[in-house]
Amino acid sequence: MVEVVLEAELFKTMLKGLNALVSEARVVFSEEGIKSHVIDPSNVAMLLIYVPVASTEAYTVDTETEVGIDVNRLSDIVKSFKKRDIVSISLKDESLELKNNTLKYTIQTIDPSTLRKAKTPELELPAKVVLDAQEFKNAITYCSKVADSVVFSVEDGKFTIFARGDIESVRVEPVTIEINDAKAKAMFSLEWLSHIAKTFPKEATLNIRLGDNLPVELGVVKNLIMTFYIAPRIEGGE
Repeated sequence: MVEVVLEAELFKTMLKGLNALVSEARVVFSEEGIKSHVIDPSNVAMLLIYVPVASTEAYTVDTETEVGIDVNRLSDIVKSFKKRDIVSISLKDESLELKNNTLKYTIQTIDPSTLRKAKTPELELPAKVVLDAQEFKNAITYCSKVADSVVFSVEDGKFTIFARGDIESVRVEPVTIEINDAKAKAMFSLEWLSHIAKTFPKEATLNIRLGDNLPVELGVVKNLIMTFYIAPRIEGGE
């Protein structure tokens, strides 16, 4: 038996994160919470999502269960929910049932074995930066106005986000909560960063891990944990 009760805002954030990369996803209901791990079809971005039991209103899982869900259809249904609505999710036979105070919606689940299984990358990312997610979103917005790629750089205790267009450039040194003394630099697509940054919930903390010309790890922490990996552009930097 799987029965989960949680706020609509949390469920919508989870679906928004998944929908940034895929239209269908494997989801695991375990004793620890709800988990999902997806990779986009072009192999540029990956996402691990974890909703701990403590973030739900009620949680009952007798046996760990994996199902496939249609992220597009569920996102379309819940987008009209108010963020404080209480949502009930249950699995019955081969269907997922979604209820709030006025709605009962049922959709057939997808055989998870038919969906791609993502593997967690093993990366050495020495540089670590912690900051408010909104600081990062603002910086990406500025950079996307002048270029299609951006350079992240950590050096001498500073985190720099730099973008250069044909006739203009933007440099942002966001306020950080924590930063280590490692040094790293890599370039990334602003199209992907802009797309992913839109999924970050308000008042979230962002943990960034960076290596030289390696995928960047973006860990968003609030009442769930969303960990994105984005492949670098291997080009000349700033």
